[in-house]
Amino acid sequence: MKIGIGIDTGGTYTDIIAYDYDSGEVLSKSKTRTTKEDLTVCITRAIESVPMELLEQGEVLCLSTTLATNACVEDKGIHSKLIIVGIPQNVLTRVDAKRKYGLDPNDVLCFDANGSFDGSRVEEPDWEEIYRENIDWFADAQALCISEVNALRNSAIVERHGRDFFKTVLDIPISLATDLAHELNVLERGATALLNSRLVPLIADFIDAVHASLAKLGLEMPVMIVRSDGSLMNTEVARENPVQTILSGPASSVMGGKALNDDENCLIIDIGGTTTDISIVEGGFPAVTDSIQIGGWTTQVHGVFIDTFGLGGDSVVRFNGNQMVLGTRRVVPLCVAAETYPQIIPGLESLMAWRKRSVFPDHEFLFIAREPESLDGFTDHEKRLLDLLAKGPVLFGGGVLPIYDLRSDRLEDQGIIMRCGMTPTDAMHLSGDFQQFNVEASRIAAMHFAYNVYNLGISEDRSQYVEQVWKDIYRAVERRLYECIANALLSYRYPSAVTAESKKFFDKIIDDYWEKCICGDSKAIADAMLNIKGSLVGIGAPTHVFLPTVAKYLGVECCIPNDHEVANAVGCAIADIAARVEVEIMPNLTEAVEGIYRIETPDGARGFESIEEAEEFAQRFAEQRAREEAKLRGAIGELDVKVSVKRHEFTDIYGVTLNMDSKVEAIASGRII
Repeated sequence: MKIGIGIDTGGTYTDIIAYDYDSGEVLSKSKTRTTKEDLTVCITRAIESVPMELLEQGEVLCLSTTLATNACVEDKGIHSKLIIVGIPQNVLTRVDAKRKYGLDPNDVLCFDANGSFDGSRVEEPDWEEIYRENIDWFADAQALCISEVNALRNSAIVERHGRDFFKTVLDIPISLATDLAHELNVLERGATALLNSRLVPLIADFIDAVHASLAKLGLEMPVMIVRSDGSLMNTEVARENPVQTILSGPASSVMGGKALNDDENCLIIDIGGTTTDISIVEGGFPAVTDSIQIGGWTTQVHGVFIDTFGLGGDSVVRFNGNQMVLGTRRVVPLCVAAETYPQIIPGLESLMAWRKRSVFPDHEFLFIAREPESLDGFTDHEKRLLDLLAKGPVLFGGGVLPIYDLRSDRLEDQGIIMRCGMTPTDAMHLSGDFQQFNVEASRIAAMHFAYNVYNLGISEDRSQYVEQVWKDIYRAVERRLYECIANALLSYRYPSAVTAESKKFFDKIIDDYWEKCICGDSKAIADAMLNIKGSLVGIGAPTHVFLPTVAKYLGVECCIPNDHEVANAVGCAIADIAARVEVEIMPNLTEAVEGIYRIETPDGARGFESIEEAEEFAQRFAEQRAREEAKLRGAIGELDVKVSVKRHEFTDIYGVTLNMDSKVEAIASGRII
């Protein structure tokens, strides 16, 4: 019997299974609350929940996590900055780089550069002068990335020289876009590198916590982590390439959902604590993408096709006037926080004496999630805020916090302080669908909501409206989930048609059909609706509460498989290693090398007289690189290598076929045990 341990650490829960590779059976499973302030705690608890005899037989520990996914959605991470060589600064505004790529112009410094049109020759900037003239811009950077327009055509010589210089003047991590992304679009490469550097400490802390937990329990086994494409890499590679984990948890959910369900055509819906991930399986294979877009970022990371939305059990619920509003930001549910901080309940009770309605989330609390290693770089205002929270959670409406001048965004973005608030998890405690934590905290907050949302009189009994509050929260979650599924299908089916402008039109149709579902049949002469050819497969702990209603409104079958609550951990355990390498063959339009076709390699350009000669070299080169990459990620034994060639041919008006370029792809796959 070969046993593997699978662990998925999400923003809310950490799941673990012991998996028998021979029988395909889950031998043990459990869930524990993720302790983001110290991941060692939850990971140790998870491992301890598995019988020791199974742990001792474990041959490998496979991880997945939504930590990077959630950081992208919530725009969290260390403060990294990017230098782009080869374009002027105004290009960022002209192409709307913030919206399209996630690049904030305040964090990007651009310099135009002279050189040949093909990039073989570039006039390098004066790095020392750049640093001297922009020293204030560099001052608050916690990491630096460098991206050059034609780096893929000149062995990234400019990027490498820039890194060499900044290592002498800056004591921060410095990374190169070309080491992480391999398509020409310099803004996408830059965004990929910038996101990678923002995530390095996050994934490093996760990996360190896993190794510390194993050491504490006296266990030794190789540790792997799931990439965004559903394959595995070892932790050494993951430390250098955390951007490859931005869809680690979602990719595991696809693999696990597919393994637990027999339907060859389905949508896999994974509702977690922070996000909802929607993926598509057609003909038994997960849909894939060459450019993952997440949380406003456009990257060159390859992965499974997943639409990730800020919707989860811990999504913040607030009120705006007499409207219930479901937000995208994660907060700690009041029912959960009250277990650790009992003083939250009297704080909430104090709101019951209020005679005026509030425009602020007075029922929310702020607390210190983790102590910063150093206060250097924080403002005096931020230091005073930390002092106010030093003794425990502070009620937002308690008169202590400077609510009109809070300025807590950076502390919250870096996970140093967090909020407790009303969430769908609190609603599930009120309904009785899930009651693991303190129901009383959720009940008092619901009465505060009822007073504000339903315009109750001062003396009116608020307790009788608690049921209405949780039902309204349920409807808000189901509505958002319905909208997310519809938008994901439209984006997948009509990728070129769904633009910023057309999305408003599609949203109107989706909203209209939802209202028809809620209110009954429409009297309109026609309706637009989705025709889904497949089932909805629900995984994740709260999915069984919300998905059946949404499936009914969509007119499709809903499947909640066995072990659905730990499907991500199942996906980790069954994953393998698959390393993909692409080599592009281009027409040679430069005098830098001789020949009709050109291939760029890390050692420089190579020229070839025929397309056949170039493809033969490219196939050998791609296969070798794929084998090396698979071994580097941790593959053992014999590798299965598949090489394919795609030619881009053009036929002129005389019927002559010309080979414009070719792309060679090699995929090396292998086992981990």
